[in-house]
Amino acid sequence: GNNMIKLTEVVTDPMRYDPAAKQRTTSYSLRTFYVNPKFIISMMDNEKFNSLHKSEPVVAKLMPETKFTRLAVASGAHGASYYDVLGTPEQNLTKIAGE
Repeated sequence: GNNMIKLTEVVTDPMRYDPAAKQRTTSYSLRTFYVNPKFIISMMDNEKFNSLHKSEPVVAKLMPETKFTRLAVASGAHGASYYDVLGTPEQNLTKIAGE
């Protein structure tokens, strides 16, 4: 069977120059992505996004208590691709186990 699970990725949009603030700004958006849980190598607290989100919402519609996971997915022979996903590692683990 097809055991893909649905996760929500935080996509880092390219830096833009904000003329008003006279600085380059990074913005974030959300997108759904599907992953085969067999290829998930590791999940850990996403300290970068957890701390970013504390000071200012990463994406406007997210609740202040939202947490983030750093997900490593096997790609190629020895490589890994990293994804920033919504939810704590525990929440994502529940998703994987429940599918």
